[in-house]
Amino acid sequence: MSAELIDRLAAILADPPPPHRHLDCDGMRIGLGGEPTSWDYVQAFQEPYLAFSKQAPSADLLIIAVLLPEARAAADAKLDAGAEVDDQRAFLTPSTARVIKPGLAYHDRAAAGCHVLVDQDARRIVVAARSPFRLRRQLSALLRDQIAGAIDRSRGYLTLHAAALAIAGRVVVVTGPAGAGKTTTMLGLLASGAWQFVANDRVRLRAEGAEIRVQGVAARCNLDPRVLPAVGLFDRPIPSGLEGPPAPSVRKIPVDTRQLVEIAGTTIAPDGVLGLVVVPSITPEAGKPEVTRMTDPAEAGRVIAANLLDGAADNRHADWLRLTPPAPADPAALVRAAYGIPLVRVRGPFTEVTRALREDQFGLAAIVSAGDR
Repeated sequence: MSAELIDRLAAILADPPPPHRHLDCDGMRIGLGGEPTSWDYVQAFQEPYLAFSKQAPSADLLIIAVLLPEARAAADAKLDAGAEVDDQRAFLTPSTARVIKPGLAYHDRAAAGCHVLVDQDARRIVVAARSPFRLRRQLSALLRDQIAGAIDRSRGYLTLHAAALAIAGRVVVVTGPAGAGKTTTMLGLLASGAWQFVANDRVRLRAEGAEIRVQGVAARCNLDPRVLPAVGLFDRPIPSGLEGPPAPSVRKIPVDTRQLVEIAGTTIAPDGVLGLVVVPSITPEAGKPEVTRMTDPAEAGRVIAANLLDGAADNRHADWLRLTPPAPADPAALVRAAYGIPLVRVRGPFTEVTRALREDQFGLAAIVSAGDR
């Protein structure tokens, strides 16, 4: 990227505009300034999982959003055509940094269509893009994963690849490998009208004594609209104003948290205590749906450990801004706290399983509400 652009971004960092809103991230005060409509979107996407406000006495970190004016229309068409943006491409790491001078690093995130300049000593970040869509995605990934995620990890949270729902103040997490049917299982339960939405792709877990605290994380899912009538959400149209193009493979639509809640006609429960782990295996083959409650009290802990996103090779939550004292979360403590939490495996064909979930034939609500271990 040109030295001219880096100089422009450095000038913004040297004399930044005042923030027009703030984010309190577990005691870390983050000022958010620059292009306001991008922050409007980010705030709508991240609430109620993150606490935004208009005023704060000071900021520990400042983030400025910049929409580059040149070739904006052409860039939108070129950058946003073809596929859903992969958040993984938006992660900033030491390996993506080009050091301009000590304490000042430039990240050329060409795959995400963005440019990021970080003044680590002054704790200032400027994020620039020619595409509003790409700017919003970079800001969201930065806040959710690399700032809030790093802070949460230092507070003892680990991230689990899972959907989650709540009932009677307790949470069920639906986890397993990609394609197992996590989103389908979640939609089937939401169609019953008895559950609140917690998260659709990832949650953060922390051991608190003998319990596990579940905290939802704002995320998107690529939703096939044909799934909605199949799980029983017959009268729920896809909301207008969806961000981004359909994913190319199955004509899926990227749906974020607030839109999914609107489709399901429910409310958000941002956190709760873990009461049940569900592992689905939904297939297109014919057959009867089956549910098996595992008898090994250590099984839930093993399944959770196998689906954590915070492995040694995963740097999405690395505290590269040195926001908090190093205090990595302990997966072993989480596994110990999961001992005795009920785990059920749901298997069967799509149509029959979703009908059984919608009608609560498996009795999952009763297992969660009982709180038995």
